[in-house]
Order: sequence, then structure tokens, then C-alpha cells
Amino acid sequence: MQKTIKNWGLFTHLIKEFFLKNDFTEILTPYLVQSPGLEPHLEPFETRFDFGQLTKNLYLPTSPEFHLKKALCRGHKKIFELKTCFRNGEISQHHQPEFLMLEWYRAAALPEVIISDINKLLLFLSKKFKKRQPKIKIYKMAELWKKHLNFNLTPSTTKEELLELAEACKIDFQQNDDFDDLFMRLWIEKIEPMQNAQDKAWIVRYYPPSQAALAKLTKDGWADRFEFYFNGLEIANAFNELTDYKEQRVRFVKDQQRKQILGKKVIPIDEDFMTYLEKGMPNSSGVALGVDRLFMALFNIKDINKMRLFPFKL
Repeated sequence: MQKTIKNWGLFTHLIKEFFLKNDFTEILTPYLVQSPGLEPHLEPFETRFDFGQLTKNLYLPTSPEFHLKKALCRGHKKIFELKTCFRNGEISQHHQPEFLMLEWYRAAALPEVIISDINKLLLFLSKKFKKRQPKIKIYKMAELWKKHLNFNLTPSTTKEELLELAEACKIDFQQNDDFDDLFMRLWIEKIEPMQNAQDKAWIVRYYPPSQAALAKLTKDGWADRFEFYFNGLEIANAFNELTDYKEQRVRFVKDQQRKQILGKKVIPIDEDFMTYLEKGMPNSSGVALGVDRLFMALFNIKDINKMRLFPFKL
């Protein structure tokens, strides 16, 4: 345990060193925010600020994404942050309610540049800790659905088609599952484990348009985003960032509506972020990377509690 804790301290120090040496600016964003992120299945921690007669509901960040994009809007070109983030209702061998997130963004860059950054960061860390550098393989999402399920996934694939596939694959589902729920059930149970068994490090690109979140769509209708997997763990999620404030509001409202359907508290939209978007955000690409999971993958640690001196326990 002592060696692991020592390595963890060095690991986080080296990540900062990597980005500073590559001319990134370190940004420090708030821990008390008005909107922590609107993803329907994320549960934030809520708190309250009291000042005399003033009361204001606030949240701990699930990600520093909104504030880092505000920094892009203010003219910063290459930025990063190592940020302690919080997600309620989630705990497993691979996740704690409090965890370390690394996010970085590049103005005037495509996702291919972020993929290059991931390769370079992994090489840098592997050399420092004398680990073998894995070769990252890149796949298209539709390619993996064809390979593992013999299913032709397209940007216009319907919920009904996924229902038929789920029944054929004997996947349990709920009556109120939407397209994205069915997609994730099939992905997690039938595709992701098979690909993890085949490749040590891999990236999957181009998701269905309903899963674009804060990403642009490609000319042929796919969400221009990718996820990075390493040693059986989902490590990072990257976007070709959406800059259209009107479209972003439409997506945020849909997220709020989905939360309401799921019986969860509706999270307010960050109107300050929307104002920044309306004034203009440069074309950019960015990524959110789970630092705890990257450490686990690099050092082959199976339980996150084994790398925490003071893990959260139920």
C-alpha cells in the first residue's frame, strides 16, 4: 500500500508536468457550481449557501467541463485541469463518489489531436514507471456492432430495432428504456467485454446522434466523439465540441425532460455557460479522463480501494 500511495502522488505530479511541458495552461475551476452537468443518469451532490436572508442551492462538480469551456471562450487555447469531482449514487471496484478527473481542451483542434495527446501521455507515464506502452487500436462504433452482433448500426437506427436486437440477445430491459438505455445495455453486456478481451488499449469513435451530449455531429450524422479503454476499463470520453448555443440548449432541455421521466431531480441549465456559447466558443476538441482508472489500468490494480489511503465505504 505504501508503494502504491507513493506512486499515486508521483503519478499526479507527472501528469501536471506533462501538460505544463507541452505549453498547456492550468486552469482552476470552482468547487461550488450552479449546474454540475445535466446528463440524465448522473446524480450530483447538492449543498446550500446561506448568507443572512439569502439562500442559494449549489452543487459539487461532476466535471469541470462548463467552466473550462468558458475559459476557451475567454481566449485560452490549450488548457487543462486536474480536478476532484463528485458523483452521487455510484460506488464500485472501479469508482468512488469522490474521484480525480483530468480534462484538457485544445482550440482549433480535431479529435485526432486529442488521440495523439493520449498516446503521448500514456508513453510518458509508461516510461517513467517502466511499464510497457500498449498500442492503441481505433475502431468505429458501427464496426464493432457489426463485428460482435452482426447488426448494421446507423445514425438513423431506431429504438424498435434495438428492442428486437435486445430480445434476440436475451438482454433484460425496462419498459421505460429509451434508445440510449437499450444501446448501453447491448454495448455493456455484448460488445464492450468482447473488445476488452481482444485489445489492451482501444478507442471507439462515432456514436449515435442521440449520444452527442456536448459534441458536434459529423456530416453523415454520427456524434463526433470517442471513448478510450485501457486494460478493461473505460478511461476517457472526448468530444469535437459543440459550439452552436441553440442546439446545445435543445439538448440540455431534452436532458432535463429525461431526468423528469426517470423521477430524478431536474438540474438547472448553466445560463452563464450559455451566454458564453452565444458570444462564441472557438472550434475545439476536449477530453475528460478518469485519473484513478488510468492509474489502476497502468498498475493492473483491480479494486480502487487498494490505491486509496482513505476510501469511501458504505
